[in-house]
Formats: sequence, structure tokens, C-alpha cells
Amino acid sequence: MTATDDGTTVYIDRDEAESGTAAPFFHTYEDEDRKQQYGYYCANCGSLAVSMDNMERLACPDCGNDHAERSKESYDDSRL
Repeated sequence: MTATDDGTTVYIDRDEAESGTAAPFFHTYEDEDRKQQYGYYCANCGSLAVSMDNMERLACPDCGNDHAERSKESYDDSRL
């Protein structure tokens, strides 16, 4: 659990991680039941300012940690 700049409580789900170049990104939720997704948490610097573009690439503007679906962790076993 962490708080936004305006004091809103956000719940971090450390079981839902997306790979990053410096550290993983974790899914965050507005409620403990994890039904209302808030966004992402950067485990490298602790920022909630993580953005996602239309290609589903995550980026943290505070520390430069980023993720793209094309990263090596995203390939499945059928890749040659």
C-alpha cells in the first residue's frame, strides 16, 4: 500500500509484475479487492507516475525505467 501525491491510498499487487529495464512494474488498485485498477508502481524509484502508450509500453518519467512487450521476458516458448 502507498499513497498518491494527493493522499489517495493505492494498493500494490506484488504478484502482478511487468518486467522493466531497471526493476519491475507492479499493477496498482484503488481498492483492497483489486477490482479498480489505478495504474502501475515503479519498483525502481517508487513512483506512481508510470505511463503506458498505445503499444502497451510502460515508462517511468522519474527514473527512466521502461518496459516493452518486445522485451526478452515477454517472448513465449515458441520463439526461435
